[in-house]
Amino acid sequence: MSQNINHLVFISLLRNDYLSDSNVVDSYKNLGFYSYLLEDGKFIQVHKSYYINSSHIKEFLSTEQTVQLTGDLIVPLGETYRKEFAQRFLL
Repeated sequence: MSQNINHLVFISLLRNDYLSDSNVVDSYKNLGFYSYLLEDGKFIQVHKSYYINSSHIKEFLSTEQTVQLTGDLIVPLGETYRKEFAQRFLL
């Protein structure tokens, strides 16, 4: 991936793309290909099909169990990932 990861908002396996500066960029790699993004803690997996950039988190919507990101994008927060998300961002 040639661009600076700070501009990445999220990566989605469901859509085979990632969002950068409000532009959707196609990527035919699996989510595991991007797992190196999790190493520095800037990205967090919030669903089996989504990694999000923590610097783009705007709000946690508890009633819907979703996360609102830059650009009013909404991604689901999977049950498996809720505890880690809460520990990092809600406490």
